[in-house]
Amino acid sequence: DVLRSVLPIANRPECHQCHGAAKKLNGILILDVSLTPVQNQLRADLSRVGATTTALSLVLLAGVGVLLRHLILLRLTRLRRTALAIAGGAISERAEVAGDDVIAGLATDFNSMSDATSSLIAEVRDREQQMSGVLNSLDDGLIVLDRDFRVVAANRSIAKRLCSYPEAMRGRNCRDTVGHLLPCHDDDTCPTARCLSTGTLQRAVYQIPGS
Repeated sequence: DVLRSVLPIANRPECHQCHGAAKKLNGILILDVSLTPVQNQLRADLSRVGATTTALSLVLLAGVGVLLRHLILLRLTRLRRTALAIAGGAISERAEVAGDDVIAGLATDFNSMSDATSSLIAEVRDREQQMSGVLNSLDDGLIVLDRDFRVVAANRSIAKRLCSYPEAMRGRNCRDTVGHLLPCHDDDTCPTARCLSTGTLQRAVYQIPGS
């Protein structure tokens, strides 16, 4: 590729002595300049611009990645660890609240929920202790069952008769726990099963041999 310049040479008065005055032009000057150096320089400049742009893009992506990890991922990871700790029983754990963004608001709401949950758990434990004290103050044996016939609570009196402890009886099936003591082995002879099926109060008196 060349850059061509065409320059007409006018027949000026100072040229009339040699060329005469009849001609308007004495000739045309054509100058061709190669564009190869310009094109090479342009390619080199484009390569440098491309390399610089690529480097800046990589630096920008790395910076965004670092900011994303620091501002979002690490904070979400810490929030998840706190949630797992609370789920594992460490109800005093709280999430770190830093800043005023969405994650900070989420951490604040999470802490509020944790405080409310801790209060409810403490209240339930207090009531459980109160109920346990009331049950253990009775001389008669007492067992509380759920709909699956599992022991929810038992007092010390019945546990003593079964040569066990209230804590050891909790969660076990009623028939597995007292089946050897009472003859209620099926739904027909079990007052609890009849109570659940009929919705009415059931009473049963059993005579235990040797008692």
